[in-house]
Amino acid sequence: ANVKEAGCQADPALNDGLVHVSCPVTHLPDLLTSPDLDWIRPLLVDKEVKGTDLIWSVEMYQWISTSKHKETVDNEKEKVWKKDWRPVDKLEWYEKNPKRIPPNARTGSVVGNPDAIWIGDKDAPLKGYRLSRYLRKQILTLGNDKVFRPDVKAKQPYPSVQDPDYGKKLEVDNFYTCGHIVSTVPCYGDGVIGAIRFGFQLVQPTHLSILARQHAPPSEFAEHDSRRLIDTTVKDFSHGYAEDSSSERVGEPADIKTFPPARLEDFDIPMG
Repeated sequence: ANVKEAGCQADPALNDGLVHVSCPVTHLPDLLTSPDLDWIRPLLVDKEVKGTDLIWSVEMYQWISTSKHKETVDNEKEKVWKKDWRPVDKLEWYEKNPKRIPPNARTGSVVGNPDAIWIGDKDAPLKGYRLSRYLRKQILTLGNDKVFRPDVKAKQPYPSVQDPDYGKKLEVDNFYTCGHIVSTVPCYGDGVIGAIRFGFQLVQPTHLSILARQHAPPSEFAEHDSRRLIDTTVKDFSHGYAEDSSSERVGEPADIKTFPPARLEDFDIPMG
């Protein structure tokens, strides 16, 4: 395929062709427009969370089983139990483990609307590019851990496993913060069986290098003062799967009124 080197201001002459673009990120969506983050909002360090994705996983401190060889002629195995953190959806049946989990202790994510993810010229962001959904999904390896206010302490401790209220919904006052983690127990020290912790990753690229198809339907857009980013973290993209027309949610915010006309899309690699 004939690939053209493109500048940080989109050239209409390159529409519908393959281009290589390496430019700063000039605009990212505010993921806090999602109601899915209302429960954690008071713990966040900023009133905005700018990024392409905010992803979280959930673990429980629990008894987990391992196999240990016995000192016998047949070298038999026996089940040995130890305490450790493990994904909450892998809770093992054991008499000392919780019999239920809080209903909101679930992994999840909030994704950004690709129309609000721009790269290009910082002095003329609307003359740059926006990303397609497929390309947005490939930025999942860059993280920013500075999400929560440091050293927040729980105002209301979560019930212990022995308490009949264990398993009720988690509330923001149940959490301690440490780095990118919120936990129902202090972040340092011995764990407590039944404790829950969420690990968050904010995906916040600052410079993208992309091989893509440039597409720009005829439209006119007003200028917009986008947020500037000055770091130089780089992410490369792989290709060959083409755009997916699945029913994946658009992302946050749902309504984007202003964006660059030029869009970078994935492309098919001919077989044979």
